[in-house]
Amino acid sequence: MGQTILTAADRAAVAEAISRAEQATSGEIYCVVARQSGDYHAAPLVIGGLAMVVLPLGMVLAGVDFTRLLPGLEAMLFGGGWTGWDEGASAGRGLAAVIDTLAVQLLIWLAVILASWNPAVRRFLTPGFIKRRAVHRHALEQFLGHGLTGTKAHTGVLIFISLGERMAEIVADKGINDLVGADTWGVLLDGLVTKARAGDLAGGLVGAVEEVGAVLARHVPQAEGDTDELPNRVVVI
Repeated sequence: MGQTILTAADRAAVAEAISRAEQATSGEIYCVVARQSGDYHAAPLVIGGLAMVVLPLGMVLAGVDFTRLLPGLEAMLFGGGWTGWDEGASAGRGLAAVIDTLAVQLLIWLAVILASWNPAVRRFLTPGFIKRRAVHRHALEQFLGHGLTGTKAHTGVLIFISLGERMAEIVADKGINDLVGADTWGVLLDGLVTKARAGDLAGGLVGAVEEVGAVLARHVPQAEGDTDELPNRVVVI
């Protein structure tokens, strides 16, 4: 996503959009922007393990001679210079091939692990379903942590976006979720993600707030004596 930071003006615009949207509904809207939703340290270990098996196998099938890739290791183990043929020498060459293969495997694994010190690389190596699960879990944590389950009519709605994973989610309390189909939220998320990818995160959030507000107004219009139960703001974590 092109834009990763909300300015003070952006936050004010989102807060104003929430205030306007809630004037027509008893529902509550809350926005959270997370830099990322997981650290993904396990994925590089698995990917590195697979790479150290698959890549050397592919290289062997392609005819790569590991003893030529690591001549220094072979010389260190078995010496250099002229040698005659004997069974011991033959066995030694077989052992050299095994050791060189193991060395190549270790180098591949270390390369993956070292590269994964970069959080962006770890996210890239992590399968999408794992990132989606992390984003969903983080969204639920924020939904609970910011008190969206505590509204009187259980009509709190969280708009959550995780920049590192480039994913967004809407979490609605049961008072509104039972009335609105998942497809409706999906359409709203498409608009938010499209604008965020184009670098207009603030515009995407404002648009999503306005559309969520319209959905809430249709299903839970503002009741007499309704009060604002949650702060109208966007939180960046």
